[in-house]
Amino acid sequence: MKMKSILTLLLLLTAIVFVHGQEYKRNLRSQEEKQDKFNMYQLDRINKMHLVKALEMAGVRIFHFSLKPFNKKYQLTFYINEYVTGEKVDDGNEFSMDNTYSYYEKTKNNETIEYRDYIESITCYTKETDSTSLITIETYNMNLTLPVKKQITRESQSYYWRSYSQADWMLNETIPLLVYASSWYDEKTEFERFCGATDLSLNAEDTKDLLDSSPHYFVISYKIFE
Repeated sequence: MKMKSILTLLLLLTAIVFVHGQEYKRNLRSQEEKQDKFNMYQLDRINKMHLVKALEMAGVRIFHFSLKPFNKKYQLTFYINEYVTGEKVDDGNEFSMDNTYSYYEKTKNNETIEYRDYIESITCYTKETDSTSLITIETYNMNLTLPVKKQITRESQSYYWRSYSQADWMLNETIPLLVYASSWYDEKTEFERFCGATDLSLNAEDTKDLLDSSPHYFVISYKIFE
């Protein structure tokens, strides 16, 4: 019993010494080092391209479109139109708003004041599933998510997103942003094909080939008007 009491006392003293022996020091490491204290993710060896490729492996794509400055309030409508064998099957979905947004600042008296400004960009996020692709359209004043449904008729068939780099607004003009299109079966080669163009603004011939050949696709576009 006496030996057990001595061991308990020694353990208690050791714990007290350990606690009081810890030194407090301000952690001046970077935010990344604090969040990954064992360097498990080796962030210093990863660049933006690695992250984009990892997102694509997870079925996620990001498309960003900068807009030239606005100097007045306009109406803004997004369109999602579906085409089968080159023909529009309906007018699709339309979502309307304007080109302004609210933001808030604190005054010296700690009062909150609301201001308004004009949007500067449009960002689209897509996420693949087996039967659909979810698209989120985002500006500073709204966030809209909805599915576009695939028409899978062949095991080897695939769908791909393609974007336009030249997508700045022109008043009263419908401007395409993205195309989501199916591959097509080439009977001559007996292979599934898809247009190699990744930027639909750069090669009108390749873009025409894609839209003429794909049996099913969606066009995401927008329009600025009075």
